[in-house]
Amino acid sequence: MKKADYFIIILLLVATFPAIQSLLPPGFFNTHDGPFHLIRLFHFYNELISGQFPVRWAQDMAFWYGYPVFNYYYPLPYYIGSLFYFVGFSLGESIKSTITVSLIGSVIFFYIFLRNFFQPFPSAIGALFYLYTPYRFLATYVNGTLGVIISFLWLPLILLFLTKLMRTKKIIYLPLLSLALFSLITSHNSSTVMFLPIILGYFLVLLYQSSSKFKDLKRFSLALLLSLGLSSFFILPALTEISYVKLGHIEVHNSSEHFPTIRQLIYSPWGYGFSDSGINDQLSFQVGIAQWIVVVFSILILFKKILINKIYNQKFLFPLFWLAVFILNLF
Repeated sequence: MKKADYFIIILLLVATFPAIQSLLPPGFFNTHDGPFHLIRLFHFYNELISGQFPVRWAQDMAFWYGYPVFNYYYPLPYYIGSLFYFVGFSLGESIKSTITVSLIGSVIFFYIFLRNFFQPFPSAIGALFYLYTPYRFLATYVNGTLGVIISFLWLPLILLFLTKLMRTKKIIYLPLLSLALFSLITSHNSSTVMFLPIILGYFLVLLYQSSSKFKDLKRFSLALLLSLGLSSFFILPALTEISYVKLGHIEVHNSSEHFPTIRQLIYSPWGYGFSDSGINDQLSFQVGIAQWIVVVFSILILFKKILINKIYNQKFLFPLFWLAVFILNLF
Protein backbone atom coordinates (compact mmCIF):
# COMPACT_ATOMS: atom_id res chain seq x y z
CA MET A 1 0.00 0.00 0.00
CA LYS A 2 1.01 3.62 -0.55
CA LYS A 3 1.32 6.40 2.05
CA ALA A 4 -2.06 7.76 0.99
CA ASP A 5 -3.64 4.43 1.93
CA TYR A 6 -2.37 4.64 5.50
CA PHE A 7 -3.75 8.16 5.80
CA ILE A 8 -7.16 6.98 4.53
CA ILE A 9 -7.11 4.02 6.93
CA ILE A 10 -6.66 6.50 9.80
CA LEU A 11 -9.64 8.48 8.47
CA LEU A 12 -11.65 5.25 8.23
CA LEU A 13 -10.87 4.49 11.87
CA VAL A 14 -12.22 7.92 12.81
CA ALA A 15 -15.29 7.38 10.60
CA THR A 16 -15.91 4.06 12.33
CA PHE A 17 -16.37 5.73 15.73
CA PRO A 18 -20.15 6.40 15.41
CA ALA A 19 -20.67 2.68 14.75
CA ILE A 20 -18.83 1.57 17.90
CA GLN A 21 -19.49 4.42 20.35
CA SER A 22 -22.40 2.55 21.96
CA LEU A 23 -19.96 -0.25 22.81
CA LEU A 24 -17.62 2.04 24.77
CA PRO A 25 -19.61 2.86 27.96
CA PRO A 26 -19.18 0.41 30.87
CA GLY A 27 -21.63 -2.42 31.33
CA PHE A 28 -23.40 -4.52 28.77
CA PHE A 29 -26.27 -3.72 26.39
CA ASN A 30 -29.45 -5.71 25.91
CA THR A 31 -30.00 -7.64 22.68
CA HIS A 32 -32.03 -10.72 21.74
CA ASP A 33 -29.08 -13.11 22.09
CA GLY A 34 -26.78 -11.04 24.31
CA PRO A 35 -27.49 -12.81 27.64
CA PHE A 36 -26.93 -16.22 26.03
CA HIS A 37 -23.48 -15.14 24.81
CA LEU A 38 -22.52 -13.98 28.29
CA ILE A 39 -23.52 -17.35 29.75
CA ARG A 40 -21.81 -19.34 27.01
CA LEU A 41 -18.59 -17.33 27.23
CA PHE A 42 -18.45 -17.89 31.00
CA HIS A 43 -18.79 -21.66 30.65
CA PHE A 44 -16.59 -21.80 27.54
CA TYR A 45 -13.76 -20.02 29.36
CA ASN A 46 -14.08 -22.28 32.42
CA GLU A 47 -13.82 -25.39 30.25
CA LEU A 48 -10.90 -23.93 28.33
CA ILE A 49 -8.78 -23.11 31.39
CA SER A 50 -9.62 -26.48 32.91
CA GLY A 51 -7.86 -28.13 29.96
CA GLN A 52 -10.66 -29.02 27.56
CA PHE A 53 -9.46 -28.27 24.04
CA PRO A 54 -11.21 -27.98 21.73
CA VAL A 55 -14.15 -27.03 23.92
CA ARG A 56 -17.20 -29.16 23.18
CA TRP A 57 -18.91 -29.88 26.48
CA ALA A 58 -20.07 -27.40 29.15
CA GLN A 59 -20.22 -29.57 32.26
CA ASP A 60 -21.95 -27.01 34.53
CA MET A 61 -24.71 -25.94 32.13
CA ALA A 62 -28.27 -27.30 32.12
CA PHE A 63 -28.46 -27.42 35.93
CA TRP A 64 -25.11 -29.23 36.17
CA TYR A 65 -26.24 -32.09 33.92
CA GLY A 66 -23.84 -30.84 31.25
CA TYR A 67 -24.63 -29.48 27.81
CA PRO A 68 -22.88 -30.10 24.44
CA VAL A 69 -23.70 -26.62 23.18
CA PHE A 70 -20.24 -25.99 21.71
CA ASN A 71 -20.58 -29.11 19.60
CA TYR A 72 -23.00 -27.24 17.38
CA TYR A 73 -22.63 -23.53 18.07
CA TYR A 74 -19.80 -21.66 16.40
CA PRO A 75 -16.73 -21.74 18.71
CA LEU A 76 -14.33 -19.11 17.29
CA PRO A 77 -16.09 -16.00 18.71
CA TYR A 78 -15.83 -17.57 22.17
CA TYR A 79 -12.12 -18.27 21.72
CA ILE A 80 -11.64 -14.60 20.83
CA GLY A 81 -13.83 -13.51 23.76
CA SER A 82 -11.90 -15.83 26.12
CA LEU A 83 -8.68 -14.03 25.20
CA PHE A 84 -10.13 -10.70 26.33
CA TYR A 85 -11.59 -12.30 29.46
CA PHE A 86 -8.20 -13.89 30.25
CA VAL A 87 -6.39 -10.53 30.23
CA GLY A 88 -8.84 -9.04 32.72
CA PHE A 89 -11.90 -7.78 30.85
CA SER A 90 -15.33 -8.57 32.27
CA LEU A 91 -17.66 -10.92 30.41
CA GLY A 92 -19.62 -8.03 28.93
CA GLU A 93 -16.46 -6.12 28.01
CA SER A 94 -15.04 -9.25 26.38
CA ILE A 95 -18.10 -9.63 24.17
CA LYS A 96 -18.10 -5.92 23.30
CA SER A 97 -14.36 -6.00 22.54
CA THR A 98 -14.89 -8.95 20.20
CA ILE A 99 -17.64 -7.04 18.41
CA THR A 100 -15.47 -3.90 18.20
CA VAL A 101 -12.60 -5.83 16.64
CA SER A 102 -14.98 -7.23 14.04
CA LEU A 103 -16.54 -3.86 13.16
CA ILE A 104 -13.23 -2.02 12.84
CA GLY A 105 -11.36 -4.90 11.20
CA SER A 106 -14.08 -5.46 8.59
CA VAL A 107 -13.81 -1.85 7.40
CA ILE A 108 -10.02 -1.96 7.10
CA PHE A 109 -9.96 -5.36 5.37
CA PHE A 110 -12.73 -4.39 2.97
CA TYR A 111 -10.84 -1.22 2.05
CA ILE A 112 -7.67 -3.22 1.34
CA PHE A 113 -9.69 -5.66 -0.76
CA LEU A 114 -11.30 -2.88 -2.81
CA ARG A 115 -7.91 -1.27 -3.44
CA ASN A 116 -7.19 -4.15 -5.81
CA PHE A 117 -9.76 -2.61 -8.17
CA PHE A 118 -10.30 1.06 -7.29
CA GLN A 119 -8.51 4.23 -6.28
CA PRO A 120 -8.32 5.14 -2.55
CA PHE A 121 -11.39 7.40 -2.37
CA PRO A 122 -13.98 5.02 -3.91
CA SER A 123 -12.42 2.16 -1.94
CA ALA A 124 -12.93 4.12 1.28
CA ILE A 125 -16.55 4.87 0.37
CA GLY A 126 -17.14 1.18 -0.37
CA ALA A 127 -15.61 0.19 2.98
CA LEU A 128 -17.91 2.59 4.83
CA PHE A 129 -20.91 1.22 2.92
CA TYR A 130 -19.87 -2.25 4.10
CA LEU A 131 -20.05 -1.08 7.70
CA TYR A 132 -22.92 1.43 7.59
CA THR A 133 -25.50 -1.01 6.32
CA PRO A 134 -28.65 -1.32 8.44
CA TYR A 135 -28.31 -5.08 8.74
CA ARG A 136 -24.88 -4.74 10.38
CA PHE A 137 -26.46 -2.62 13.11
CA LEU A 138 -29.45 -4.94 13.34
CA ALA A 139 -27.14 -7.91 13.96
CA THR A 140 -25.02 -5.93 16.44
CA TYR A 141 -27.49 -3.92 18.49
CA VAL A 142 -30.81 -5.74 18.05
CA ASN A 143 -30.29 -9.45 17.40
CA GLY A 144 -26.89 -9.58 19.04
CA THR A 145 -25.95 -12.62 16.94
CA LEU A 146 -22.24 -12.82 17.73
CA GLY A 147 -21.44 -15.32 14.98
CA VAL A 148 -23.02 -13.13 12.28
CA ILE A 149 -21.14 -10.07 13.54
CA ILE A 150 -17.78 -11.90 13.45
CA SER A 151 -18.44 -13.49 10.03
CA PHE A 152 -18.40 -10.03 8.39
CA LEU A 153 -14.77 -9.74 9.49
CA TRP A 154 -13.65 -12.78 7.48
CA LEU A 155 -15.49 -12.27 4.17
CA PRO A 156 -13.31 -9.35 2.92
CA LEU A 157 -10.19 -11.25 4.04
CA ILE A 158 -11.27 -14.31 2.05
CA LEU A 159 -11.97 -12.19 -1.04
CA LEU A 160 -8.65 -10.36 -0.58
CA PHE A 161 -6.50 -13.49 -0.25
CA LEU A 162 -8.37 -15.19 -3.09
CA THR A 163 -7.75 -12.18 -5.34
CA LYS A 164 -4.07 -12.08 -4.40
CA LEU A 165 -3.67 -15.82 -4.91
CA MET A 166 -5.24 -15.72 -8.36
CA ARG A 167 -3.53 -12.55 -9.58
CA THR A 168 -0.04 -12.72 -8.08
CA LYS A 169 0.25 -16.54 -8.02
CA LYS A 170 2.22 -16.22 -4.76
CA ILE A 171 1.88 -19.40 -2.72
CA ILE A 172 1.87 -17.49 0.61
CA TYR A 173 -1.77 -16.52 -0.04
CA LEU A 174 -2.86 -20.18 -0.10
CA PRO A 175 -2.45 -20.82 3.68
CA LEU A 176 -3.77 -17.33 4.41
CA LEU A 177 -6.89 -18.09 2.37
CA SER A 178 -7.26 -21.41 4.20
CA LEU A 179 -7.05 -19.69 7.60
CA ALA A 180 -9.61 -17.06 6.56
CA LEU A 181 -12.01 -19.78 5.33
CA PHE A 182 -11.45 -21.75 8.54
CA SER A 183 -12.27 -18.62 10.56
CA LEU A 184 -15.54 -18.15 8.67
CA ILE A 185 -16.56 -21.81 9.07
CA THR A 186 -15.94 -21.75 12.83
CA SER A 187 -17.52 -18.30 13.32
CA HIS A 188 -21.09 -18.95 12.19
CA ASN A 189 -22.75 -21.95 10.57
CA SER A 190 -25.49 -20.12 8.67
CA SER A 191 -23.21 -17.32 7.45
CA THR A 192 -20.85 -19.93 6.04
CA VAL A 193 -23.71 -21.49 4.07
CA MET A 194 -24.71 -18.03 2.78
CA PHE A 195 -21.21 -16.77 1.97
CA LEU A 196 -19.76 -19.89 0.33
CA PRO A 197 -21.81 -19.53 -2.91
CA ILE A 198 -20.62 -15.91 -3.14
CA ILE A 199 -17.00 -16.98 -2.61
CA LEU A 200 -17.30 -19.78 -5.17
CA GLY A 201 -18.97 -17.44 -7.68
CA TYR A 202 -16.25 -14.84 -7.19
CA PHE A 203 -13.62 -17.54 -7.70
CA LEU A 204 -15.27 -18.58 -10.98
CA VAL A 205 -15.17 -14.98 -12.22
CA LEU A 206 -11.46 -14.78 -11.39
CA LEU A 207 -10.90 -18.20 -12.94
CA TYR A 208 -12.58 -17.09 -16.17
CA GLN A 209 -10.06 -14.25 -16.44
CA SER A 210 -7.07 -16.40 -15.46
CA SER A 211 -4.43 -17.57 -17.91
CA SER A 212 -3.56 -20.63 -15.78
CA LYS A 213 -6.97 -22.01 -14.98
CA PHE A 214 -5.97 -25.55 -14.01
CA LYS A 215 -3.24 -24.42 -11.60
CA ASP A 216 -5.55 -21.86 -9.99
CA LEU A 217 -8.30 -24.46 -9.65
CA LYS A 218 -5.89 -26.81 -7.87
CA ARG A 219 -4.70 -24.11 -5.49
CA PHE A 220 -8.20 -22.98 -4.59
CA SER A 221 -9.32 -26.58 -4.08
CA LEU A 222 -6.33 -27.19 -1.83
CA ALA A 223 -7.09 -24.07 0.21
CA LEU A 224 -10.69 -25.18 0.61
CA LEU A 225 -9.66 -28.70 1.66
CA LEU A 226 -7.16 -27.31 4.16
CA SER A 227 -9.83 -25.06 5.70
CA LEU A 228 -12.19 -28.03 6.00
CA GLY A 229 -9.42 -30.06 7.60
CA LEU A 230 -8.63 -27.30 10.11
CA SER A 231 -12.30 -26.94 11.05
CA SER A 232 -13.01 -30.69 11.11
CA PHE A 233 -12.81 -30.68 14.94
CA PHE A 234 -16.04 -28.66 14.80
CA ILE A 235 -17.69 -29.86 11.57
CA LEU A 236 -17.41 -33.63 12.04
CA PRO A 237 -18.89 -33.89 15.58
CA ALA A 238 -21.63 -31.42 14.66
CA LEU A 239 -22.65 -33.45 11.59
CA THR A 240 -22.27 -36.94 13.05
CA GLU A 241 -24.11 -36.13 16.29
CA ILE A 242 -26.81 -33.84 14.90
CA SER A 243 -29.40 -36.62 15.20
CA TYR A 244 -29.22 -36.29 18.99
CA VAL A 245 -30.33 -32.65 18.87
CA LYS A 246 -34.09 -32.18 19.15
CA LEU A 247 -34.27 -28.42 18.68
CA GLY A 248 -33.85 -28.73 14.92
CA HIS A 249 -36.97 -30.92 14.75
CA ILE A 250 -39.20 -28.43 16.56
CA GLU A 251 -41.10 -25.88 14.45
CA VAL A 252 -40.60 -22.61 16.29
CA HIS A 253 -42.54 -20.56 13.74
CA ASN A 254 -43.84 -20.68 10.19
CA SER A 255 -41.09 -18.98 8.18
CA SER A 256 -43.44 -18.12 5.31
CA GLU A 257 -45.23 -15.69 7.63
CA HIS A 258 -42.05 -13.69 8.18
CA PHE A 259 -40.97 -12.73 4.67
CA PRO A 260 -40.58 -8.94 4.49
CA THR A 261 -42.42 -6.99 1.84
CA ILE A 262 -40.67 -4.96 -0.88
CA ARG A 263 -41.75 -1.83 0.97
CA GLN A 264 -40.08 -3.07 4.17
CA LEU A 265 -36.87 -3.79 2.27
CA ILE A 266 -36.84 -0.22 0.95
CA TYR A 267 -37.80 1.35 4.27
CA SER A 268 -39.07 0.10 7.60
CA PRO A 269 -38.81 1.89 10.96
CA TRP A 270 -36.09 0.91 13.40
CA GLY A 271 -37.05 -1.16 16.42
CA TYR A 272 -35.59 -3.50 19.03
CA GLY A 273 -38.36 -6.09 19.07
CA PHE A 274 -38.91 -9.24 17.03
CA SER A 275 -40.31 -10.23 13.66
CA ASP A 276 -44.07 -10.79 13.81
CA SER A 277 -46.43 -12.46 11.38
CA GLY A 278 -47.46 -10.06 8.63
CA ILE A 279 -46.05 -6.56 8.34
CA ASN A 280 -46.36 -5.39 11.96
CA ASP A 281 -42.75 -6.18 12.76
CA GLN A 282 -40.90 -4.61 15.67
CA LEU A 283 -37.53 -4.42 13.90
CA SER A 284 -36.31 -3.05 10.60
CA PHE A 285 -35.72 -5.07 7.42
CA GLN A 286 -34.52 -2.18 5.27
CA VAL A 287 -31.53 -2.74 2.99
CA GLY A 288 -30.52 0.91 3.28
CA ILE A 289 -31.54 4.02 1.36
CA ALA A 290 -27.95 4.81 0.30
CA GLN A 291 -27.45 1.19 -0.79
CA TRP A 292 -30.59 1.32 -2.93
CA ILE A 293 -29.42 4.54 -4.58
CA VAL A 294 -26.06 2.98 -5.47
CA VAL A 295 -27.73 -0.15 -6.87
CA VAL A 296 -30.20 1.82 -9.00
CA PHE A 297 -27.46 4.05 -10.44
CA SER A 298 -25.25 1.02 -11.07
CA ILE A 299 -28.02 -0.68 -13.04
CA LEU A 300 -28.62 2.49 -15.08
CA ILE A 301 -24.92 2.90 -15.87
CA LEU A 302 -24.51 -0.75 -16.85
CA PHE A 303 -27.68 -0.60 -18.96
CA LYS A 304 -26.42 2.50 -20.77
CA LYS A 305 -22.95 1.11 -21.46
CA ILE A 306 -23.88 -2.45 -22.39
CA LEU A 307 -27.27 -2.18 -24.07
CA ILE A 308 -27.31 1.36 -25.46
CA ASN A 309 -23.64 2.01 -26.22
CA LYS A 310 -23.05 -1.71 -26.89
CA ILE A 311 -19.80 -1.71 -24.95
CA TYR A 312 -18.84 -4.96 -23.27
CA ASN A 313 -15.56 -6.45 -22.09
CA GLN A 314 -14.26 -8.47 -19.17
CA LYS A 315 -14.23 -5.49 -16.80
CA PHE A 316 -18.04 -5.66 -16.71
CA LEU A 317 -17.94 -9.16 -15.20
CA PHE A 318 -17.30 -7.89 -11.69
CA PRO A 319 -20.15 -5.32 -11.49
CA LEU A 320 -22.53 -7.81 -13.11
CA PHE A 321 -21.48 -10.51 -10.67
CA TRP A 322 -21.94 -8.30 -7.60
CA LEU A 323 -25.26 -7.03 -8.91
CA ALA A 324 -26.39 -10.66 -9.24
CA VAL A 325 -25.18 -11.32 -5.68
CA PHE A 326 -27.24 -8.38 -4.43
CA ILE A 327 -30.39 -9.57 -6.18
CA LEU A 328 -30.00 -13.18 -5.00
CA ASN A 329 -29.35 -12.10 -1.41
CA LEU A 330 -32.31 -9.76 -1.58
CA PHE A 331 -34.44 -12.75 -2.57
